[in-house]
Amino acid sequence: MIQSSLFLATTQLEPHSISGLAALWEKLYEANILNLIIVLIFLVWISKKTNLFAGLEDKMNGILHRITNAEEDKSRSEQELETTKKQVANAETITSKITQEAKEIADSLSRSIINEASHESENLEKNSERIIEGEREIASLQLTNNLTKAAFNIAEEHVKQVIDDRLHKKYINEFIDSLDNLKV
Repeated sequence: MIQSSLFLATTQLEPHSISGLAALWEKLYEANILNLIIVLIFLVWISKKTNLFAGLEDKMNGILHRITNAEEDKSRSEQELETTKKQVANAETITSKITQEAKEIADSLSRSIINEASHESENLEKNSERIIEGEREIASLQLTNNLTKAAFNIAEEHVKQVIDDRLHKKYINEFIDSLDNLKV
């Protein structure tokens, strides 16, 4: 609408006519173009005085700075994600290696424990046999000793009953004579 008003105003002017210039100003005044131009000039002047555009530029620079930081953070996060993915992929391999090593160690320890237990069992069996044999010998000696004492006691009682004093003296003398003949 403003362009059509200006076009009409310029086409109706006569060259070098003052009344045509006045008509142009009248048309501009009616179309509020002059008011618009004055308001725009006033706004530009106020914005320069108050540094309105500087504040906007600071805001814009801050936003650009945040965008740059966000892009850097995104890049770092993507790198960390790739590193983590590689570590996770390697974790399965490492886990299987650790599991295999643990099985081998457990098998080795199991064999070692079984061997030690077997040797200890053999040693205990041998020691038990020795102890039992020793106890058997001790019991046999004690039994023999007790039987011998009992036999001597019985023989002494029997001899006392069968042999009188005279025969007793005779046997003692014969025994002493046989000792003299032995001469060791």
